[in-house]
Amino acid sequence: MKLNKLFVIFWVSLIPMSSVLAATTDKEPSNSEIYQMLLDVQQELKQSRAENERLANLVGALPKTAVEVLDNYDETKPVGRQAVALETKLRDSYLTIESQDQNIKYTIDGRIMLDTGYIDNSRDAATENDVKVDTGFRRLRLAVKGRFYKDWAGELDLDFADETGAFDVKDAWISYEGIANTVIKLGNHKPHFSMDEVTTSRWVNLIERSMVSDVFSPSRRIGVSALHWGQKHMIGATFFGDEWQVNAADEGQSERFGWSARGVFRPLIRDGGGSVIHLGFNVKREVPQADDGDRFRLRARPETRILRAFGPDDDGTRYLNTGRFDADSMFTHGFELAAKKGPYYLQGEYMQTKSDTPDGLDPEFSGWYIKGAWLLSGGERQYNVFDSEFGPVLPTSSLGAFELVARISELDLNDAGADILGGSARNLTLGLNWYLNNNFIFRFNYINVDNDANADGDGDFVGNDDLDIYAARFQYVF
Repeated sequence: MKLNKLFVIFWVSLIPMSSVLAATTDKEPSNSEIYQMLLDVQQELKQSRAENERLANLVGALPKTAVEVLDNYDETKPVGRQAVALETKLRDSYLTIESQDQNIKYTIDGRIMLDTGYIDNSRDAATENDVKVDTGFRRLRLAVKGRFYKDWAGELDLDFADETGAFDVKDAWISYEGIANTVIKLGNHKPHFSMDEVTTSRWVNLIERSMVSDVFSPSRRIGVSALHWGQKHMIGATFFGDEWQVNAADEGQSERFGWSARGVFRPLIRDGGGSVIHLGFNVKREVPQADDGDRFRLRARPETRILRAFGPDDDGTRYLNTGRFDADSMFTHGFELAAKKGPYYLQGEYMQTKSDTPDGLDPEFSGWYIKGAWLLSGGERQYNVFDSEFGPVLPTSSLGAFELVARISELDLNDAGADILGGSARNLTLGLNWYLNNNFIFRFNYINVDNDANADGDGDFVGNDDLDIYAARFQYVF
């Protein structure tokens, strides 16, 4: 049976050009010639399929990174400077920029906190304690967080709230996270100590942290930290030096070093953190910073930053103040207790410190706080297993979420045996928070401060000044 000529021409077009030229003559091919052409085509297809399979196996054997380089290769650019496409996303109302494979990821973290209020104190402003309210920005923070090739991360966080116009470096660190459930961090950051202190200011549910953690916890320091966690536990330790602003060489001294550690055990955690019991222990040893002249000073504000005093000390209203005392080192320990079930949560800490002084009197100071909160509707506060702290409230109602908070805190900086009378105070704080959405928050606090006779700011105030403070904050985080 004779094959159709068009069918032959189609198959002939698939074989090498030399064969095509040979076949496309004026003479009509015979059946044997057509058969040979089909055999040639079949052989060509087999060779082509084998070559494709070989190339596919070669590509499959390449490392993933090499395949990505080939996919993104641009011959107009030098090797090592290939562009990586980044996508912009809004995740939990935060701006995130990341590559498709998530090897590169940037997050913009900003926070604006504007505070104001009113104060009524028991001492006469004209003749005794002249204390006023100053409306101002508590924080004007902008941070860029980065993650690179999944195992490396870093952050630069600056605060522009200083009234002089200068900026303050908050976080400036890099970390390695290539070990399962482990973070190793180097740079300027908070040492591992105190649940209240390590909780980010974005999610602290009263306008200020407790005066207890504020006094006894170390500030951000340049150092190295290690953190490891699991479902039931977390342990972290930090080896740190002076604050970044302190230049030990300018003081004619070497860098001073201290250390801290924090451990957490969760006997109960279920429902993705919906129910939690949290037990923690903290310990810290530090020495005076290079610019402190081998002396410590412990002092505390009445859990607000809106107050200003007009007198010898214009640096806020630190009614509790030990003054400077000689010491070689200070050792502090503390305990944490926290619990959460649905919209309710409880958190408290006790801390005690003892200083090693040349005169052997070794003064001791202590304090505690406990607070509870109730989310009335439309949301639930998160609990983070990674750093063992309470996280954000993400409203689920169109009206947002409302939260009631109460805290009692007591701090005693008196040690008569060591001849240090820094004062003591007990504060009661009541708070109402309105979380409009993931980004906007209104906070309202009432703070009753009961100062003792020694709470005179190391001579700057008259003691026994009891305060009623009404404070408000507008907070925008992005």
